[in-house]
Amino acid sequence: LLTCLIVFMPIFIANLIFSNFFKDQQNPRSAFGSNLIGAMTGGILEYMAMLSGYHSLLIIISISYLLAFIFASRKS
Repeated sequence: LLTCLIVFMPIFIANLIFSNFFKDQQNPRSAFGSNLIGAMTGGILEYMAMLSGYHSLLIIISISYLLAFIFASRKS
């Protein structure tokens, strides 16, 4: 039971965060589409990390966060 709680807690928290932001959106279709694109991109990056090795994962994550920061700062 404790293992299930530890494994699924990040997914549960991510769903709470998404639903909290989703309810405040003026265009829910765009928000849901962005979520789907993010999920697909995350899956692609996961497989790229398996292909290139997990030592390259830090570089991939750093670039992803940098791009997210750039696009988020443009919005505000």
